[in-house]
Amino acid sequence: MANALKEVGFKVWVSQHQATAGHSTDKGAMQQGVRESESILLFMTKGIFQRDRVWVTKTEVTFGLETCGCSLICVAPMDDKHTFDFDIKCHQLSGQHVHPKECCQNVDTHFQCIAKAIPAAIDVAPWYARGGKSSTEDVQKCIKGIVKRYLGREKALKKLKKEIALQSSLKKCQDEVSFFFQQLDNVEGGEVGAGSGEKKREEEGGGGEKGEKKEGGGGVGVGGGGGAAGNACRWGGGMREADGGG
Repeated sequence: MANALKEVGFKVWVSQHQATAGHSTDKGAMQQGVRESESILLFMTKGIFQRDRVWVTKTEVTFGLETCGCSLICVAPMDDKHTFDFDIKCHQLSGQHVHPKECCQNVDTHFQCIAKAIPAAIDVAPWYARGGKSSTEDVQKCIKGIVKRYLGREKALKKLKKEIALQSSLKKCQDEVSFFFQQLDNVEGGEVGAGSGEKKREEEGGGGEKGEKKEGGGGVGVGGGGGAAGNACRWGGGMREADGGG
């Protein structure tokens, strides 16, 4: 992919290539590569937003968007077991704010707004890896898609920033285990509340009828209660036109 981009006139910063040439690939070097680029090329693979991928989420993507004003171009490998899962959704937020679980589960809360905004705002280019290998025709199709998105990068960046602002105004999702126990606590809290309220009303009734209401109230109280990481973005971070303009 990097070589194909170079062939059509881009300069591409690739961490593996930098390491092979004996150059540093630490945080500072990666951010320098982003700083000198106009766009970040992000490969959307499974687990790419997880909190242990901090060199992607924070070192490159967050730094590029917030500090350097880089546009973001996303490519998703298709027909591959490591593809980012766009289909399994999270429904923790009310309204129309459904999003892929990959954007919130095991994702740092500070990055969730960006992660959720990316599939909502960005037109992701497909890359047909076909079992990990791409034909020349497949690569050319993907390159055309990348070039098209690069030419429309300014408009796409505005749309992405608008979506990030919207996502930042919403609540953050919890991991599935915490969310489950919170829902369980809410249900149990509702049962206790109903029982307490019923008990209070029964006690106010007084007399022999009081015992009957207590027994019935117990029944009402019960009845009422009654998700492999790929190598995405490791090689790139940045890309820019060969003449440095654009």
